[in-house]
Amino acid sequence: MRKYFVIIVLSMMVFACGNRQNQSASTENAVVVLTVDDLMAVAAEHVDQEVVISGLITHVCKHGGQRCFVMGTTDEVTIRVEAGDEIESFKQEHVGDVLQITGILRLVPVGGGDACEEDDAAAAGEVAEVAEKADSTEVSDEEYVPVYYIDGLKFVVVTEGEEKTEENSGEV
Repeated sequence: MRKYFVIIVLSMMVFACGNRQNQSASTENAVVVLTVDDLMAVAAEHVDQEVVISGLITHVCKHGGQRCFVMGTTDEVTIRVEAGDEIESFKQEHVGDVLQITGILRLVPVGGGDACEEDDAAAAGEVAEVAEKADSTEVSDEEYVPVYYIDGLKFVVVTEGEEKTEENSGEV
């Protein structure tokens, strides 16, 4: 009887330890969703790495929807997201929605970048900022402001904008 008791106790310990390892493995695979502000604070450390952000879509390029802009806590903190991989394009209907976007964080090279449309004020402002820094012959590290964007891999609509929610709530 003692032998069976010892075997049962040892078996329970083995299974309990195995379960703990599975739990720790699942927490390691947990995805951290960042706000635009949080991402910008640590962006230099995550260039060319996969990131997940969540934020309000303030603009979608009109010609093809190949880019959108995600806003942080203020309209001065934004990041551009390029459509790619599973994202064929962003739709104008996404303006005002909160999206969770997975993609690869990239750094715009000094003097690089292009606007999706000439009349696109948001994109043009970003490109102008980079071009202005590139035109300066003596740009020190202190003056250089890096510009980041995300090569989008996939996205999920977290919440729809208020106008769409009100419109859809009236339908049966």
